[in-house]
Amino acid sequence: MKRVHLFMFLLWTAGCGVAAGPVAVVDLRCEHLVDPLGIDTETPRLSWKLQDGRHTRGKRQTAYRILVATAPDKLTVGKADVWDSGVVSSGQSHLVAVLPEMPLQSGGDYYWKVQVRDERGIPSGWSEAARFSMGLLNRSDWKGEWIKHPSASPEKHIWFRKKHLVNDLPATAFAYIASAGYHELYVNGQKADSRVLAP
Repeated sequence: MKRVHLFMFLLWTAGCGVAAGPVAVVDLRCEHLVDPLGIDTETPRLSWKLQDGRHTRGKRQTAYRILVATAPDKLTVGKADVWDSGVVSSGQSHLVAVLPEMPLQSGGDYYWKVQVRDERGIPSGWSEAARFSMGLLNRSDWKGEWIKHPSASPEKHIWFRKKHLVNDLPATAFAYIASAGYHELYVNGQKADSRVLAP
């Protein structure tokens, strides 16, 4: 009798595993990167993963909706000022191209989030907001002259330091750097990132 009860218990728990579980959208990436700065393609591609806390069998994505905006507080339906993909019937969650009606701006800063629908058409909650920025895409966007040490010959590399002072504290600032060799960027005496001798 105990074996029969045990079998019925296992059968019941297995059946519970088929029930729909909550799904979350996580690990948002743009061009394989987390919150990248200076994307050098006019059509960035977005990716995400599904997370099901109950490990439900057959859990899958059947549709998605992406919002892209110029500020986090605009990431709502009807307010997304860059792109609202609408509900797209697709299981694709890897390298989905951003296709706004107007091209993304060179040097623009963008925020995005995504919602999916599962195999039963039930929508998930919206993901956390992610971010990406565009690089300077056009040759005409780059202004200025190469910084060079006065005594440096074309064949020889000499370290040269250039300071730029900002009088007012900006809300956001981007430094676009092109170097013929290696460079390091410091802000207020602190390295801006962990790279050493970045090309």
